[in-house]
Amino acid sequence: MTLINELLEKAENAVSGKDKLLMRTNYSSHPSTYFSNTFGRAVIFINGIQDKPVPIQICIGSAAGWITGYVFTKGSKIVAEPFITITNIITSQMDQSSERATNLIAAIKPYIHYVVLPVGLYAANRFFRFLIPGPQHRSKLDLRDRAVLITGASSGLGRELAICFYRRGAKVILTARSIDKLKELCEELKSLQDVINNNEPVYKYLDITDPNGVVELVSFAINQRIDVLINNAGLSMRGSCKDTSMDVHRQVMEVNYFGHVAITKALLDYIPEDGAIVYISSVQGRIAVPYRSSYSASKHAAQAFFDCLRTEERFKTQILVVSATYLNTGFGRRALTTEGKPMDKDDLNQANGLTPSYAAECIINALINRNTELILAPLSHRFAIFLQTLLIGNGKFQFCNSRGYIKINQSKLRRDIERLRKDITRVTSNRSSVAEGEVNDFLRNNAYLLGSYGAGFLLGYTFA
Repeated sequence: MTLINELLEKAENAVSGKDKLLMRTNYSSHPSTYFSNTFGRAVIFINGIQDKPVPIQICIGSAAGWITGYVFTKGSKIVAEPFITITNIITSQMDQSSERATNLIAAIKPYIHYVVLPVGLYAANRFFRFLIPGPQHRSKLDLRDRAVLITGASSGLGRELAICFYRRGAKVILTARSIDKLKELCEELKSLQDVINNNEPVYKYLDITDPNGVVELVSFAINQRIDVLINNAGLSMRGSCKDTSMDVHRQVMEVNYFGHVAITKALLDYIPEDGAIVYISSVQGRIAVPYRSSYSASKHAAQAFFDCLRTEERFKTQILVVSATYLNTGFGRRALTTEGKPMDKDDLNQANGLTPSYAAECIINALINRNTELILAPLSHRFAIFLQTLLIGNGKFQFCNSRGYIKINQSKLRRDIERLRKDITRVTSNRSSVAEGEVNDFLRNNAYLLGSYGAGFLLGYTFA
């Protein structure tokens, strides 16, 4: 009983912030805390605000938002001033009889500085997109009578992709380890109503960690070629970097990275230049999330591989990387613990995630339109990726991300203390596999600070 009380006391100290060692977030004594530049000190300042009372958060957030909005708007006006001057010159030179044109210009002149910057950025983006060679210059991809090979097609997103491709007249070649599920899926495809597709779906057993027989799949295709390769199979995990066994690290990398690399390399010569390669990645392939080390690492590695492949000999072939958010597919139940066993537990974030049918439609639309990147995620995840890109290489965003992660998990621990008392053995055995707080949770948990910042920004925008 003494041991249980001691463990509970440590848990409560972690929640209250007294036990820094247990929290593993003793940033105040870590050298990375003392950033040498202004932005680093600002990060530490904001980090402290998150634990302040709500009125203080609102005051500071409003002030910061007002300053940002005011400076941004004033800066936009300064940038737009030359354009306004040109407009004035044109107006002064116009014939006085052109009263209608004069009134029109006078009406739009106050709003020019609001549209000049975004229009200029959009025009520059389109111009550079036009100059850069790539699949975006090709016509839209017609999927009818195209051979589409899908890995991991027996369930979840892979299954929905198979249905969507078949409805569009493609020759689908389905692979997975579960032969029974693949057979059922093929029968379901054949029985679909109002679908005109003369191409019979086929299936074959494929273990992505042993892709030696993948070239044999070409014999099922039309004209002995694979027009679209969908690298969809995947494996997730839950656990800390320290406690996750090396077997789990290797297994996740084998499935999510080496398996897809091997299959892509084996089929590369059978994919025509006007074909496509799709890799179903994750938002965690763009931004690392605590307690997902192996999964994030494997997705980062695959992102880099397909980026390199795109810039080498296949720069004219469409290579689409899909950075997906949580999908309601039961993927989390199959995630591995630190010991390599399935979680067999529903993930709350994934239970509330996008439906696989919606995700499949978005992916196919991006494929048809010859896109090379698709971030299939809500605004909060997109904003996190933007911050990661903006602050890459200096560790500041990782610090903020980890700080927000720990904070949200503290609130979850408070709700779970009573449950810990009732089943201390089960909870301590799964200690290193509990990781539910994410960036979107962090944003929601700081609603007062972020909301007041937004309101202050609008006020500054108005006053400027």
